[in-house]
Amino acid sequence: MSLPDSTVAAWTGSPQSFLDDESPSPYTHPDEPVSRSDVLRHRYNFRLQDDSSRALAWRPFGHVARELVEPDLWPWLERGHVREYVHWVWWVKTSKGLVRDVQLGFRKDTGRFVPNVPDHLGTLRGRGRISANEMIRLGPSRDSTLRMLNFCM
Repeated sequence: MSLPDSTVAAWTGSPQSFLDDESPSPYTHPDEPVSRSDVLRHRYNFRLQDDSSRALAWRPFGHVARELVEPDLWPWLERGHVREYVHWVWWVKTSKGLVRDVQLGFRKDTGRFVPNVPDHLGTLRGRGRISANEMIRLGPSRDSTLRMLNFCM
């Protein structure tokens, strides 16, 4: 299993982990607990942690008191912070010199962008066939779950 990659998520338009989700509304009250996923997302955005939390694709559960969060993040928690992908700029060397090529991402540039795709995780069961859920390899899922729980503890 590869680590979630924020660059791939931005290019394809497909979030790969909770780090690619938008933060909820700002934490305006000083006594309001902060979700662990928001703390890890802000630490990741501002490079305040090692890369070990990148391996977590699933949203960590639970909350922490604001006093336990580094003060550098407090203004961002109070205002809210959204990481937004705008476009890529490629400088291509041609016989005419450098050419600026602006790309919006794989789905938008190829015309394959479909906003608000419904989530159809429930699969239909065929008559007399093995359901898709029985064919899922449980090993990688179990390893990811145990890694996430170990990290959050």
